Amino acid sequence: MTESKHLLRRAHCAECGGIRNCDIRGHHQKSGEDADGYYQYWIDIYILQCRGCDSLFVQKIESNSEDVNQYYDHDGSTVSELIESITYWPSISNRLKPTWFPELQFEIEGAQTLFESMNEMYGALDAGLPRLAVIGIRTSFDVASAMLSVPENLSFENKIKQLVNIGKLTNVDQARLTVLVDAGNASAHRGWNPKPDDLKLLAEILEHFVENVFILPLRTSRLDAQAAKLKPKVPPRPKKSK
Repeated sequence: MTESKHLLRRAHCAECGGIRNCDIRGHHQKSGEDADGYYQYWIDIYILQCRGCDSLFVQKIESNSEDVNQYYDHDGSTVSELIESITYWPSISNRLKPTWFPELQFEIEGAQTLFESMNEMYGALDAGLPRLAVIGIRTSFDVASAMLSVPENLSFENKIKQLVNIGKLTNVDQARLTVLVDAGNASAHRGWNPKPDDLKLLAEILEHFVENVFILPLRTSRLDAQAAKLKPKVPPRPKKSK
């Protein structure tokens, strides 16, 4: 592994969530060919440090002589370009966590288990484990229901009805969450393997539910308290002269 402290490379930073300028902190290159000499391969591994958030991560670039993109240049000549396969560690998130997610851990009393459950769900999404992700989504809903004092011995269907009865869900919310629970049951008991768009929708349904019942009331309470503190500072309206 070579030290390359002053070289720059653009790469996707999982922590920032986008392409960033990164310092190269290490680089290892490997090349070779198959036993019959039929094709050649090249592997570059970079240790990178993001200039935006300072996080360290690994970028691996693989290519071989058989994966080639050919096209015509402006003068009509044929150009061959190696097709690169790029992977990262830690892996790039398949779904960014909501901006309010840290509030769930640090500002909502008794929400640590829900935070951990959802964090595992995001981990399953990032690892490309759709069945586990859907089961994690259903489990997170179960944990959230318990936080709202819904009896744990109820069926999922009755838990949703109970949430409607106590005013935590509307009829529209009820229909969405029924789909979420049915999807979790299908993955857990019947091996259903959801597609990426299905996973995205189910995660959005869960996030919408958690934000509505935990995050928005917290922010409303916070705004009310701040408004009460601000009120004495606001100059009163002058009295009208007779």
